[in-house]
Amino acid sequence: MSCARLFSVESSWVSSVLEMDGRRNYGEDTFNQRRQSETYAKTQWVDMRLSAKICTSFIGRLGWTSYTFKQVGFNFFRSIHYVEEPSFTPNPSTFEGPKGVPEGSRIDLESYVQAANKETDFHFFSVSDYYHAYRNGTTTPSEVADWVIARVEESNSLKPGLCAVTQMDQESARKMARESSERVAKGCPCSVLDGIPILIKEELNCAPYHAKCGTSFMGKMPVIQDCTIAYKLKQAGAVIIGMTNMHELGMSVFGYNIDPDHGMPRNPYDPNHYTGGSSSGSAAAVASGLVPVAIGTDGGGSVRVPATLCGNVGLKPTFGRVSLGGNEVSCHSVVHAGPICSNVNDTALVYNVEVVRACEAAVDHLRNKGAEVVGFQIPELQELRDSAHHDHPTRDERKLR
Repeated sequence: MSCARLFSVESSWVSSVLEMDGRRNYGEDTFNQRRQSETYAKTQWVDMRLSAKICTSFIGRLGWTSYTFKQVGFNFFRSIHYVEEPSFTPNPSTFEGPKGVPEGSRIDLESYVQAANKETDFHFFSVSDYYHAYRNGTTTPSEVADWVIARVEESNSLKPGLCAVTQMDQESARKMARESSERVAKGCPCSVLDGIPILIKEELNCAPYHAKCGTSFMGKMPVIQDCTIAYKLKQAGAVIIGMTNMHELGMSVFGYNIDPDHGMPRNPYDPNHYTGGSSSGSAAAVASGLVPVAIGTDGGGSVRVPATLCGNVGLKPTFGRVSLGGNEVSCHSVVHAGPICSNVNDTALVYNVEVVRACEAAVDHLRNKGAEVVGFQIPELQELRDSAHHDHPTRDERKLR
């Protein structure tokens, strides 16, 4: 028996078995109704394809398309008058709290710095560790920058390479580190992030690097002006080591990159496993201990997914809370920029540096313009904090009760 004949007989046998199974499961009447519905759907699909071909043909361009639109009522949408232009960017709602409450003091970011941790066999250097080491003279930002640069080069030379960092300007990084060392030595650091080595996702604009977005065809020219995020980090004294790898155009949560100029980012815990994406390089760099902080972007999980797969902490802030000004990001109406860190405390600290400094600058600007700044209290804020930090019982503990 030929292969074609065998396939035909097998197909007929499978069809008959499925039909018998369908009649047995649904009953005769229900089975016939389902078959009629499937036949009608197939007919409708053929009619739709035929109509589409006619509309795009020469006859359709002569007038068939406009006639069809008029018959089905599509022209109704063109006659609708909108009072205002539609917005593609979410507009967060505002809330006015009670007035007359005394003005609060500025947020003290020093309170986020934890006490110096004791050395353990498994320990990531955190922002707090660097903070204490700089101030007690154990090391300097310049020494740390040299160490990070050497480790990045070493990680890329492995077989297979980590490929977390795709761009690194050693001269620029060492210059920022020297300036930070001088400020710390004089006792006048810019912030708690002064001297902290940080990496930024290749999607964001940061001079003097290229915003390649994980591709080989974008970012041909180096960035001249920093985006708001990079500008704030530099103003806080952070040492920008370089740019991190990412999934091409950020269009996947797997995080891989097959471009030979970028290389395949590897998960530090297992080089044969994905990092997650699209902020793959940022998560891999933090998970490998190269830096305590890396900046990523998130539209559909691009910070949270790689942070999860690499054992980090990733934050997708409220839309618009962290400015994306100065960037030409894709899908700007859904993209959020946020930090990836090795622990929750560093995540909160970096997030507050980004947000608090911007809020305080805005308040100072309004005050200088003559505005009266009035403090207010958010209703039930303490109750929300207590609820968020309450130790909820586990499933086993609930069973015991």
